[in-house]
Order: sequence, then C-alpha cells, then structure tokens
Amino acid sequence: NLGDFARQWEELGVKVDDDFYDSALINENTIVAAAVDGSAPARSAGFNSPKAGADLAAPGVDIDVTAQDGDWTTASGTSLAAPAISAVASQMVAQKPELTPSEIESILTGTANPAQGLRSDIGQGILDPSEALELTAATRNYPTHR
Repeated sequence: NLGDFARQWEELGVKVDDDFYDSALINENTIVAAAVDGSAPARSAGFNSPKAGADLAAPGVDIDVTAQDGDWTTASGTSLAAPAISAVASQMVAQKPELTPSEIESILTGTANPAQGLRSDIGQGILDPSEALELTAATRNYPTHR
C-alpha cells in the first residue's frame, strides 16, 4: 500500500522507493502526518503511506471542507490531518518562540493519544492539542538556538 501521496507522485513519473522517502522531503525537521478515522478508538485511515514512517496522526477522514463552488463537502486524506498538526505546532511556537523543531516534535509526539494501527502507519498516536499546549506552557524556557 503506497498510499494516495505515493500514487500521485508515481502518476507524475516520480519513482517512489526508499530513496524517495530518504530525500529532502522527509528529514529530521519534518513531522510526517497520518490520518485516523472517527471511530472510537480511532484507527488508521487505511490510506496512510506506512513507508513514509508517520510521526503523528490527526483526524483525516470525512472532514468538512469548502468546495470549489463555495459550498461544503467532505474530504479525506493526510492533507486534512497535516493542518491540525501544523496549527498546534504554530501555537506552541507562539507561546515559546525559542522551541526547536526537535523540541516541538518531542512535545507533540510525547502528548499523543493511542490509536489502533501500526506505528509506521500512525506514528506515536493521535495529536492531543490541549496536552501539547499545556506541556509547552509548563515547560521551562528552552535555550535560544539562533
């Protein structure tokens, strides 16, 4: 299962293999998003790309989005999960601008809730925005790395 992301790249003629996933697209400063469904407990969405080695999951199935005509529709994908993770990361940086990428990832993954699925498919678990922001606020001032 290459996942939708990999299939789209392959349709563009890009060979999706180990070298692709070791490329600059995914590095130590990248948080790879996975999607989970709305079941209880949440499970892997089934279209995640395990080869990408997910770090963290967020809701990404049947998400309400605006359609091109301005109406509402639902969509699914890791592209719907990634903005939730990015939004929390940006709020963390707003609280503590001195956070490094590895500190952000550590807080996000360390506060994640469990989910059903392979770790390579869903990462450390499901994003918990409240816990991540609470831990960020409670954490000592990090040294500045500028």
